[in-house]
Amino acid sequence: MCVGVSYLRIPTGRVDGVTCREPQLVACLAAAARAVVLASLADVDMVVPFSEQTPLQMIKALQPDVLVKGADYTIETVVGADLVQGYGGKIVLARLEPGHSTSGIFARAVGIRVEP
Repeated sequence: MCVGVSYLRIPTGRVDGVTCREPQLVACLAAAARAVVLASLADVDMVVPFSEQTPLQMIKALQPDVLVKGADYTIETVVGADLVQGYGGKIVLARLEPGHSTSGIFARAVGIRVEP
């Protein structure tokens, strides 16, 4: 459960119906399939596909109180971080857990072994 979160929306990138800016494995999955997997997570209220290269326009429209990215990012490299912080929002860099990446989840779903 996401403590203190009243509504959890997850933007997922796509270009012509295929996810973008992800490893080759994930890029071959249709945005709809990825949205179904993400929406099945208990704490997720909505998955919102976007077709731009980055989620900046969606961040401007939604104005999230909290913007979460993986800890492989820095606050300086999170798209929209300056915007969110500018209106008092918070940027959270989530700890990465081995074996729990998006790519790893999709690989297991389609039966492909992924090296750690």
